[in-house]
Amino acid sequence: MAHIGAGEAAQRRLLQAAYKTAFGRWALQTSRLKSLSGQSTPESMAVRAARGQVEAAQSAYRQSRDLLTEFMLVAPAKSEAGPSPSSSVAAGGTADVPPAGTAGESGTRQGSAVGHPA
Repeated sequence: MAHIGAGEAAQRRLLQAAYKTAFGRWALQTSRLKSLSGQSTPESMAVRAARGQVEAAQSAYRQSRDLLTEFMLVAPAKSEAGPSPSSSVAAGGTADVPPAGTAGESGTRQGSAVGHPA
């Protein structure tokens, strides 16, 4: 297993915290929508607003999940092979992450960052 430096460990903790926070917000917004759906008509203003909040929270969750996954796939390779071409991910760029169940660059998945639904 590759050793990661203190800076990479700190970045990983930040990405994990962002991932957990985003998932919590998504779960909260989903619960609110379910609660409203049982009390209101499906096309009420409150339900439509709640749907928008769920979609925004889900998008933030997926983005944080992709960033964490990219970091987990790149960090071990970076410590073994030098700087990665996808270092823009850490600076807020987008991550090109293979879909779940597909092989990574080495032909095998290097681990899973996803413990929650996609």
